[in-house]
This record gives sequence, structure tokens and C-alpha cells, in this order.
Amino acid sequence: MKSLTATLLAAQQNAPFSVPIVRAEIFNRVGSVSRISWELLDEGAEADYFNSSCMPSNGSLIRVRTVLATDALKYDLVEDPDAESSYGNWSDFGHDAYANACCAYGTNVLVFFIDKDDGHLYRIESDDSGDTWDARVDMGDVSGDATFRLACCWKDADEAIVLYSNGSTIYRSRLSSGSWEAFSVWSNSLASISGITVYYAGDWNVFVTGIDGDSQDGIWATLYGDGYSAAVGSWSSLQDLIVRDSADPYTYAFPTLCYPDVFRVFFVEARTQSTTYNRLYFSHSLPAADYISNLWREPVPFNHSCEYGASLVYRGSYAWLTTNSHVYRGSLPVSAIDVSSDIVSLTQRQLPVNYSSYLRLELDNTGGKYNDFDKLGQAIYPAFGYHTSAGDEYVASQIFWITGWEFRSPPWFPLRAIWPQGVEGTIVIYAEDFWSVLHRWKARRPFEWEADDMNIFQMLSFIFSKVGLEFSSFSASSAMVNTYPAFKIPEGYNGKWAVKKLMSWVQDQLLQLGDTVYLKNIPSTEASCYTYDSVFGNATIVYRGHYGTHRMSPNRVEVYGDTFMAEDQEWPEIEDYYDDLKRITTPDYDSVGDATLRASGEIRKAESIPKVKGWMQTVWNVGQDPWDVVTVTDVPGGITSRDFRILGIYTYYDARIGSQLQKHLLGEP
Repeated sequence: MKSLTATLLAAQQNAPFSVPIVRAEIFNRVGSVSRISWELLDEGAEADYFNSSCMPSNGSLIRVRTVLATDALKYDLVEDPDAESSYGNWSDFGHDAYANACCAYGTNVLVFFIDKDDGHLYRIESDDSGDTWDARVDMGDVSGDATFRLACCWKDADEAIVLYSNGSTIYRSRLSSGSWEAFSVWSNSLASISGITVYYAGDWNVFVTGIDGDSQDGIWATLYGDGYSAAVGSWSSLQDLIVRDSADPYTYAFPTLCYPDVFRVFFVEARTQSTTYNRLYFSHSLPAADYISNLWREPVPFNHSCEYGASLVYRGSYAWLTTNSHVYRGSLPVSAIDVSSDIVSLTQRQLPVNYSSYLRLELDNTGGKYNDFDKLGQAIYPAFGYHTSAGDEYVASQIFWITGWEFRSPPWFPLRAIWPQGVEGTIVIYAEDFWSVLHRWKARRPFEWEADDMNIFQMLSFIFSKVGLEFSSFSASSAMVNTYPAFKIPEGYNGKWAVKKLMSWVQDQLLQLGDTVYLKNIPSTEASCYTYDSVFGNATIVYRGHYGTHRMSPNRVEVYGDTFMAEDQEWPEIEDYYDDLKRITTPDYDSVGDATLRASGEIRKAESIPKVKGWMQTVWNVGQDPWDVVTVTDVPGGITSRDFRILGIYTYYDARIGSQLQKHLLGEP
């Protein structure tokens, strides 16, 4: 249960004589991460080829390109870039090049390139944000050609790094104490490399595209340690974001990585047969995830075609995505739209026991205020509260994501008499929860874990990351963290199926608060967190309820391994109704301990969910969450100080009649 202030609790216990308050805000957020709204600022005629960009501290945008026809290395410097700026005023560095890369810190700018004439790696420096440039500096003969790739970034004013690949191996050199170290080779291995990118955030975080030793095209994350997630000077192992079977007609190249609010990466996916394309895709990490965790959203196509990729940078409240010919600017959302004052009615149904929840929000659209409403896919964050002695106090619920809306005119007389005074029309907004989001994610390829690869919690974290949702825990059973089963998500199967399958192996349950999905263990020993009573003044009021008792199903469980069987049962239930057996043969348990945990978990879920089926209607408890244990006294209903577990919550609000109501679905604690 969410915590309440003393004044809010007092107002809640005085309901229905307290004034209910509803707040709702709309965020441009998909999953747990803000959605960048991109606008195209410039579309030139420059040919697609090697390119990079950076932004020094004065906010200028520096683009570097290699000209396809002549191999000339050029740059475009735009001060205070915006929608009115002139782009594409290229200046010549005076050198011919293949790959290039640039980066900035403060007023210091570095440009690296592979010289076409002698195959050496060169750098050019500026200490005034690109207004002037020093003569190029030779960093050595690398025998470079068009297959080489470059990446660079700064850590701070004194330390930077440059990476180059020779088509199959990555080398790095670091600026430290005023000098560049000799190049050294990474410790990983790929058959070929088609792109690299690096961004510093605690470590030197790297994405690389290419082909692995099994002839599989893909994109992999790794990092060069600086003491945060890996030891200084050590490379982490490759972790895949995408890996394609060697027979699949897809290749990957030219990633670009940045951290405007979370880690964000763009890369090129090319389809090489039938319907061919070279298309940008993007993905992002989760707000609380470290880079090394490799928790990334399923990549999403971006409506831009190119072969040599784009460059992603940011400064202030904008991210910038550039190619030789295009400049996109994306706003980083920082504020919400508050629609609280226009709420006419609200229905929120939280039904985790049925794997679904939804929100229906009706707003006053008098005067056409929302006629241009365009928030598809964005997040609604409702909060519920009361007017207290300290003012209006709220407790936030969970985020829902908008799936659609409809405009409504009011009814004709005499029904219009009950319509709120002054309201001439409304907009009804429909929104979904994380279960629906999971259902829409389909596995683009098979995902498979061998026994002992990951525990169940880690597998769930991976699945939730694919839809961009944070996953955490309030508590967890032993089976959740100590069972490492074999598991496979076949191609085309959805995320809801996968999560339900994994959750069926444990007694834990899922709960969404805000934009995060939490795990909660539900032991039978959990203490009650709140009290309801049918007598006003004793506790939060219960209007009425139904309190049913039903048999358990199952009441006996057998879990089989190769050479053993573990079991659990509820003997009083068997004596009353004989046995209702459930036999479990998957996953393939290799220890009696894991199988025993599964058996006891199945019995625990059967106790808490299907055995008792009831409900009660109450005033709002704005702190109540599904899966809480509460104590109920309903004298007319024959219930005295009995504990129940909350299996679902319906919350209603209607400004037209000034009503508020909650309905709680009840189960055995």
C-alpha cells in the first residue's frame, strides 16, 4: 500500500463527507522513457556517405562529411541552430578521406579521419568550437581504406578516446595527461565490422555492427572499462541487441550512440533481397538500467533511408540527428499537460488477476478545447486524493498509454439536465496498461536460454525491456531468484504470453506503479495493511460486499524431473473435496529443491486467488494497491475482522453527480 500523510488519511476516513480530488496529466512517454518528437529542419541534396557531427558547449552544430564524388573532407558549422538556420554551407578541410568521426567537450573539438592518399589516421583539433582549426596531426599508418570505421568521444576536458576498426578488429587510443596512448587491440572478436560508436558515461560504452564467427549479422554492445561497470582498461564481452541467422537477408551498419536522457542508439538495417531497403532503426535503454545490463527496447524503424547511417548528438533540451543531407531536431519532453480541471468522469480498472487494466477518462471539451487532441501512444498519469486540512492532496496511481479517443455531444433534453452546467461536449480517452503493451510486442526471432543462463527475474527484466518498461521488485520468492530454467520464446510469440508463462512457475505477482512494473511475493503470512468497516467512524467505510468461499483448484500438485517427483498439497481441502491434481512436467527441473519451490508456489496461488471470490464497495482508498492484504468488518455481510487479499480495484469518479466509489475484488490472503 502506498503511504498517506496524516491529513490525507484523516480525510479518507471521513469519506464520503470529504471532497474527492482527481488529477490527470499527459506525458509524451512510451513505456518508461520519453518519446522524442522529431522534426526535419533541412533536406539537402548531398550524397549519402561517411558523416559525423558534434555540438560544443556554445550550442553550435558541427557536421563533418566525406564527399562521395571527390572524397573531400568538409564541415558545416551552424551557430545557434534552429528551424530558421541555413544548413549545408560546407567548408573544405583540404584533405581527402574515407571514414570520419568528430566529438566535442566544452570549446574543444576533435575531428578524426582516414586519409585516402596514405592510409594514415589523422586528427584535427579546434579549441574555439570550430571557428578555427589547427593543422592535422598524423596518428600513424593504419593502412586504412573504405572498410575502416571510426568513433570518438570525450570523457572530460583532459581525457578522450578514438576507436578504429580495420574491417575485423577494433583498436583504441586514449588521450590522457596531454598525450595520446599507443593503439591497442580489443579483446573481443567478430568476423567483420561494419560500424562502431562510443559514448562515455562511467565507462567507454560501445556499439558495434558486423558479422560474428557464426556468419550471423547483428549489432552488439560492449564497453571499455573505466571503473564503473568494468575494471579500467578491460573490455566487457559482446552482448547482442540483434543477431540474425546467416540465412536471413539482413545486414547492420553505422551505429551512433548518445545519452540525452537515456542511452539512445540509431543504426542502419539493410534488407538484401525481395523488398530491399537501407533504413534507420532506433532503440533506447531504460532510465535505471546500466549500459552493461543490456536492457534495450525492441528497435523501431525511423522514416529515413540511408546507407552510411546518421549521427546523434544533443545539447540542452534538444537532440539532433544528422546525415550529409538531412538535419532533424527532436525535443526532449520535460513537462506534462495537466487536464485535471477538465475531468468530467473517470473509470480505472486494475485487474492484474485477469492480466489486464484500463483507463477511461472523459474531459470537458466545451468550446473545442481538445478538438486538435493528438496524443496517441502517450501516457496518462492519474492521481486520486481528497481536499484535506492541508489543501488538495493526491496519491499517484499507475501510468496508462493512450490507444484512442472519441468526441461526444451531450444528450438531448431531458437527460441534458444531469449534464454538468456549462459542459457542451466531451472527449473520452481510452488507455491501456502494461499487459496490453506486452501483448503487442512480438518476438522478431527466437529467444532461448539454456538452464543456468538466467534466473526468472532476469528473464522478466529482459522481456519488459523490449517494450521499454522498467522492471523492479518489492519482494521476491526464492523460486523467482534461485530458479534458472531453460526457456524459449518462439518467433512470433508475444510478450504477454512469455511473462504469463514465466509467472506461472512462481507464486509472485506483478504490480504496476507509475511507469514501473514491480514484483511482489505473496506469502500467506503477510500482515494486513489497512482496515475497512461497515460502521462509519471505526475505519474507512464499507458500503456493501459479497464474500464467497470456494474450493481450491488445484489442491494437490506434483512436479516431475527426470528422476524425481516433488509434491505439495492442502490436506483439509482434499479431505473435503478429494484431490484436484495438477501435474507439471515443464520446465525440465534438474533439482528437487527447484521442483519443490514450484509445487509450493502452485498451492500458494491456488489458496490466494480462486478459493475465495468476493468483492466490496467502499469510498476511495487512494493508497490501496492490488495484492495488498486488508482487514474487513462488514456486520450485515457476516464478516468480522477477516483478512482478504486485494485481487483488483475498480475506481469510479463522476463530476456530473459528484460521486466517487471503489470496488475491491477479494481473495484469500
